[in-house]
Amino acid sequence: MNSKITYHQQVSYCGKTRCKKCREGVGHGPYWYAYKTTNGHTTRTYIGKELPPDVQNTQEVRTQLREAGFTNRALDLNTVVLRISVLGQFRLERRNADLQWQPVTDSAWQEQHVIRALLALLICTPGRKINRAHAIAMLWSRTDKEKASTNLNKLVSRLRMILEPTRRRQSARSATQVLRIEGDELILADQSRVWVDADAFTELLKTARILADDNVSTDADVASPLPSLTARERDPFLIVPVTPPSTALPEDAQVRERLLREAAAMYAGDFWPEERQIDWVRSYRQALKRDWLRLMLDLSDLYVWQGATSSAISTLDRLLANDPANEAGVQRLIVVLAKLNRRGEALRAYHRLCDILQQEYQTAPLEETRMLYETIRLGGTIPDTYSHLPTARKHVQPDPISQIGVDVAKSDAAPEGNDISALSLPNAGSGVEISPATAGTTAGTSFTISPPGLSIGRSHQSPLIGRAYELEVLRSLLQEIKQNARLQLLGQRRASGIPLDTQRRPQCALLMGEAGIGKTRLAEEVSREAQRTGWSVIWSRVYPQESGIPYRIWTDVLRKVIELVPGLADPTLRTPALLNPALEALQLQPLTALLPELSTSLVSVGTTQPGRLHGLPGQEHTASYRVRDTVRELLAAVSEITPLVIVLDDIQWADSNSHELLSHLARALYGYPIFLVVTCRDTELSHQPGHPLLEQVRHMQREHAIRALDIKPLTSEQIGLLVSHLPEPMVQHIQAQAAGNPFFAEELARTTPPVLPRTVAAALEQRMKKLSAPCVQLLGNAAVLGGSFEFSVICAMETDNDQVDEDAVLTLLEEALQSGVITEEGTGTRIAYHFWHPLLVSYLYDTLMSVKRNRLHLRAAKVLQRAYKGREEEVAATITHHLLSGGANPGAIAHFAELAANHAYALSAYAEAGHHYRMVIEHIEIEDRSNAQPEQLSYLIYLLERLAECTMVSGKFEEARHLYERLLDLSQAQGVHSPYEAQHLALLWGEIGWTWRYMANI
Repeated sequence: MNSKITYHQQVSYCGKTRCKKCREGVGHGPYWYAYKTTNGHTTRTYIGKELPPDVQNTQEVRTQLREAGFTNRALDLNTVVLRISVLGQFRLERRNADLQWQPVTDSAWQEQHVIRALLALLICTPGRKINRAHAIAMLWSRTDKEKASTNLNKLVSRLRMILEPTRRRQSARSATQVLRIEGDELILADQSRVWVDADAFTELLKTARILADDNVSTDADVASPLPSLTARERDPFLIVPVTPPSTALPEDAQVRERLLREAAAMYAGDFWPEERQIDWVRSYRQALKRDWLRLMLDLSDLYVWQGATSSAISTLDRLLANDPANEAGVQRLIVVLAKLNRRGEALRAYHRLCDILQQEYQTAPLEETRMLYETIRLGGTIPDTYSHLPTARKHVQPDPISQIGVDVAKSDAAPEGNDISALSLPNAGSGVEISPATAGTTAGTSFTISPPGLSIGRSHQSPLIGRAYELEVLRSLLQEIKQNARLQLLGQRRASGIPLDTQRRPQCALLMGEAGIGKTRLAEEVSREAQRTGWSVIWSRVYPQESGIPYRIWTDVLRKVIELVPGLADPTLRTPALLNPALEALQLQPLTALLPELSTSLVSVGTTQPGRLHGLPGQEHTASYRVRDTVRELLAAVSEITPLVIVLDDIQWADSNSHELLSHLARALYGYPIFLVVTCRDTELSHQPGHPLLEQVRHMQREHAIRALDIKPLTSEQIGLLVSHLPEPMVQHIQAQAAGNPFFAEELARTTPPVLPRTVAAALEQRMKKLSAPCVQLLGNAAVLGGSFEFSVICAMETDNDQVDEDAVLTLLEEALQSGVITEEGTGTRIAYHFWHPLLVSYLYDTLMSVKRNRLHLRAAKVLQRAYKGREEEVAATITHHLLSGGANPGAIAHFAELAANHAYALSAYAEAGHHYRMVIEHIEIEDRSNAQPEQLSYLIYLLERLAECTMVSGKFEEARHLYERLLDLSQAQGVHSPYEAQHLALLWGEIGWTWRYMANI
């Protein structure tokens, strides 16, 4: 076989422990290496930093230049003035005068959703231009035309000021404007000026496809296992060989691989994830998602062709984590694992696919996938090529407006090239059914889809993290209720309701926790699982303004229960299928007070008389009991037809009658297939005096009628997993601010720091509304002190005088403690108070006026100085923070910063010490800039020596070298007048030499 030599640049690592480049992952080089392949054996030869002159013009070097050209066209940011990220997180960044990217934090951009909608509309439109009439129809379809046109003009003006705030006076029709108007069209500048990650992602894929087409045309006579693009368009989920290549990767294939990898890295998540309702956003998101799925499959095929099986498995794992029902990805994963003799993992991958298809779509894998599984299970040989396997089916969530009776084979909307990934297949969780005769068939089969049923909860993009135990408890309760209902007969159920039955398993689950902790999400998850197994799910919630309406949370439940059974409300419409003794004997007259619509149907059939619907006057004292008993009989009767899961969301805002009805049903429905799931914010329940719901829960727990689950905050690691798609600095910020609250974490992930999300601010505002105005003011003053404070400090903060009404402060603190916004720690005289959540501190701090905030910071500094007189160094860092935030004079800041630095230096906290020494240097230079005396210069040299030492110990050798060089200049400027000064200069030169050595540059 003829040998072939290729040249590549690589970075090498020396492995020395003190080498900064290797320690930071930068390495040395890059250096050129020559790769020579002979008879399947490849050898590598070191060339150097430069190629030999006779190799400079070879085809390999031209390929390197060509590769850089292809890549930079989509990723070049040299001429870009705006950078917009819409994949995974909607973020806008401007280039400042120093050519650095800074996020846009304008209040209009952060708060006005319609501005982002217009920008997204321009991005989604081909050519980034849109007609005014089209924009109005998309954004204000239900608004008067003249008013909508005025709104659009204002919106364009606001968006232009956000995009180019320094060019507001320029004509709107200027060709240099980022957002300009030409006739009736709005035009956004192209990618060379306004860079959008979604367009860069599309451009990279387009270039990769062009390379694939060129490869097909030039290498048509060469037998290659890599499928061409035209073949992939005919069969986009083609399975390729797993055997490693026998020759080097073609040059265009190398470029294509790099483009695909860059595109995969570019796709950080769904397009504009914060918007889930707008149709054109959803369509564009789905189109990009389909491109990404095909990209991941193509990339895995390339890795397999090269023999990079670990990279292929990693790519397929990422694909299946996002879309577990992607059968094409599972097929490839099974083949790769089987080729690596990892049969157990391959079989488990197939079983996971079967479970997902059965649970989500009530169908089975394709016959080809089943044959592949049987081959591996029986220890057969996997063929070297699967190029003739048919297209694997792609399961996606159904569109809400999908038509009934979709014919996959004859539909005009079928995608070109057999790409059925765009079709909406059935979802069992949404009430869509597939006939068993058609399940698991290939294209050419007609699926008869029934209208979708109840859609439970919200559309979740993030997985459920950190709730495995709670979810398993709910699943076990659901399973036990189902098994218990099968074993017990109707008469036994009625006889088993004895008090304090220790053998009874509860049929009511209470999820308690703070707002946003995940109670509703857990209820949604168990509801979906119940619905997939044939349970009827009924969801009801109550709002604070409805707390005074009797039985408000139950009225929706009763209406939905009655709707489950045709003819239950109107006896004239009952069908033979519903004629069972329980329904025939059911009397709904006591419920007419809760459901007035029942009275008309009951009177029309002569079941009762209009004047006797609400009972006799002498029987009013038994009305409440009759209502509860009728509700129990109704639920029990309907559960004989269909098992019920009843979810009561936010029951803390319901009235006491609703609480008593819940308590009655939790005891009286034992043995029936009814599962009650209740969510409650425990922070909304008062303990002194005790809330009525807490009393009911205690009684139910004593009788084993309820299972209470306290939903705890997530750990910092779990929050990191929840937002792992974000950059690491952003993840660390969210971990610190969310404090284990998943809702707060997801909302923070959708905004740019330091802006507090509106949804989070609204939740915190709702919490603070329960407090009195003096208490809120006290907590606002305490927020200046940070996340915790002591009683003596907050007392002094309330006034500038020493005379403070401590009893009044204690009363306000007790109010805050009872509401749960602060917690108490410690005993005796050392009691500290902590805010319930870090974001509450930010919320209260932001509500203060700037002038008041500065005055409070200065007051806090004075209070701490008085409280720690004689030992100020203990709190010098905190005092320095308050002086800086309050705008104190530089001398005071420098004094306390030096105390903090010396204290940290004595504790060997060199990073903290260096931070404060740098602060001292900055402020003494501001203070003494005009009249620098020799003693002040000596003082500056002392501070610089301390700062350089701390920087050196912290491992920042280059920065330390610059500090020593500055020290050297200052020392030489003073002149050398004694041997001591000469020795000092020599030591400085020695430290500079050590920094070069530690940087491994000698």
